Amino acid sequence: MKFIFWQNIVSIHQFSFLESLAVTNQVILIVDEEIEFKRKSHGWNVPQMKNVAIIVNPNKSYVDEILKQNFNAFHFFSGLEVYPLATLALKKSVKLSMPNLGILLEPFNNDGFKGSVRSLKYSLLILKYKKNIKILFPTGMMGRKSYEKIGFPTQKIFDWGYFTQLRDTTYDTGKLSTSKTPNLLFVGSIDKRKNIIDTVLKTKKYRSKFNEFIIVGTGELESELQDLLEGFENIIFRGGLQNSEVKILMEKCDILILPSLFDGWGAVINEALQAGMQVIASENCGASILLDGCHRGEVFSFSGKNDFDQVLAKWLKKEPLTKEKRIEIAKWSANHISGEVAASYFESVIRFTLGNEVTRPIAPWLKK
Repeated sequence: MKFIFWQNIVSIHQFSFLESLAVTNQVILIVDEEIEFKRKSHGWNVPQMKNVAIIVNPNKSYVDEILKQNFNAFHFFSGLEVYPLATLALKKSVKLSMPNLGILLEPFNNDGFKGSVRSLKYSLLILKYKKNIKILFPTGMMGRKSYEKIGFPTQKIFDWGYFTQLRDTTYDTGKLSTSKTPNLLFVGSIDKRKNIIDTVLKTKKYRSKFNEFIIVGTGELESELQDLLEGFENIIFRGGLQNSEVKILMEKCDILILPSLFDGWGAVINEALQAGMQVIASENCGASILLDGCHRGEVFSFSGKNDFDQVLAKWLKKEPLTKEKRIEIAKWSANHISGEVAASYFESVIRFTLGNEVTRPIAPWLKK
């Protein structure tokens, strides 16, 4: 089959899925630009994908040509009127009454007044496009609930996520930490949304229970974070690191913490699980759906009994990860959230939608 994806950039979080899909299908990726400056500053590189044709910043006449030449192909657009190129192509596709249109998108934050405005905006967009959209792929359970709530047909919604590249899981025991207490890791923007300042304040009182808490990232709250860490030797701010350096850190750390106030997915959770780490994440992270509360990590709530302090205290009582435990977690990741597995699930959704498969597909990461 032929699939055309309209996105803003060549994303490392789509790389493994698209490359796997291209093994048995024709795949074209069309983007506004190869990579955003902000992403580059966070250590992202443009992934080189086998068998995927990439078109960067086509002009309007070229967009028209692509659509007309690929009228019956499946076209998938990132977001609903979020990115210029994807929005242009979606509007033109609808005007042409093209038959096979899908959307890949994150949930929207509906908290507060701004959230109410967003909810109204997306309600109107869903009303505008739902007759033309054959498949909606929202990330995480929040995504599914967001779009069901505002009226998108449930039967057209299929669970989705982001998928990072698999890594070696042999684990050189010489690289693993020899500490008797866990090493913690945070990777993300140093800003209000990622909630790192409040997390450090809460984590300080447990500092005798962990070996190190390493914080990686850049952002507007760096100075405040550095001031907060004065005098606390085992809470370490490393600033921005390349993705390859982060992967090395993940081999030495036991628990990733992602305490975001809102995160459409949070692909660092994928990377941590693929590295054999356990994860503590907020309920507002889409990728928290990957955690089982037992082996791979646990979700905490901002309201209710299962709050951050309780969850952190519970997991700090556990022994640092063994090589065997890391391999077990990494194997689960390979079997449930790899690009290859995602591509197979994606193809099943297409077959089901076209009436060529009887059983409605379930996302692999949701299966027990």
